Amino acid sequence: MFVKIKDQIILISYALIGIFIILNFKDIVAIIQSFFQTLSPILTGIILAFVLNVPMKKIEFYAKRVFPKLSKKILRPISFVLTLLFVGLLIVCLLYVVVPQLISSYNYALKQIQNAIPSIENYIKTLDFNADYMKNIVSIIEDGLNSFQSTSTLLPLLQNTVSKVTQVFQSLFSLLIAFIIMMYLLMDKETIITRVQKVTYLVLPKKYADQIKKVTLLWCKIYDQFFTGQCLEAVILSVLMIVVFKLCRLPFAELIGILAGVLSFIPYVGSMLAMLIGFLLTLVINPLQAVLMYIVYNLVQAFENNIIYPRVVGNSVGLPPIWVIIALLLGEYFFGILGIIFAIPVMATVYTIINAYIEK
Repeated sequence: MFVKIKDQIILISYALIGIFIILNFKDIVAIIQSFFQTLSPILTGIILAFVLNVPMKKIEFYAKRVFPKLSKKILRPISFVLTLLFVGLLIVCLLYVVVPQLISSYNYALKQIQNAIPSIENYIKTLDFNADYMKNIVSIIEDGLNSFQSTSTLLPLLQNTVSKVTQVFQSLFSLLIAFIIMMYLLMDKETIITRVQKVTYLVLPKKYADQIKKVTLLWCKIYDQFFTGQCLEAVILSVLMIVVFKLCRLPFAELIGILAGVLSFIPYVGSMLAMLIGFLLTLVINPLQAVLMYIVYNLVQAFENNIIYPRVVGNSVGLPPIWVIIALLLGEYFFGILGIIFAIPVMATVYTIINAYIEK
């Protein structure tokens, strides 16, 4: 009898908690977002450490094989510096290829528009516009320019400039804090992991501490496989795009190929964004080539998704499409672009645990 009453009390408590969450969902979400925004430098440092730990482990492994007599105290800082140099060099190379092509395409588009202005003016002259209507438009524009030049709008403009400068300094300070945390985590990760495990086993019963350790190891394994496979897949996709675009004699082959590879880390959204940028740039040059670019890009993307991606990344994540979409929506809603990037490994971990529980 006592057990039944206890179960009913627990059930009622869960129901009340669920009702409270539903009724105050917006406030709870706002509190969570405010909490994570306050801790954003710390979370950014942890995320950067988690991401850079994957290439750093491989660099440290190969450096240990080349210099087996070096101690970990010397090898770890060398691996950390080499990882930063590698990432920095990769970013510089990407900017060296992407930025000049974007500038040249912008200049070309501007020149095309300037060349088209005389024909547009001639076409406007052939139309029968109401003179009073045009005068009203001109007067509205002149009033707007005069009000912009007046002192009444200079003060808000100055305040906005000061606010932007303050935000820049705050962002730089946050990045500095994130970098310090990232460096500390990567340089002394074994000690930190050991301490966290000790605290976990000290605070929680062994049963729950074992479960937390198991889930953490599973998450690290899934993310390591996902990140490594995704990097290799991005390189293959970039090379494939560049080669096919060159063979089809389409413009901006290097730019579109690199964008497709880099943005492939953002599932679904990344490939669409790279295709849209390439389509708009090609459209300025030649509309027919833009149509061909759209077809070629989607064919290459379909080949990569169905042939290359399953073989390279394999079933390391193994999420059905509906779970992938749910993960991306939740990740974007709560954490923005970082949420989109990390949503799939997190959801894959949850999915694996649920499947194991169901099978058990």
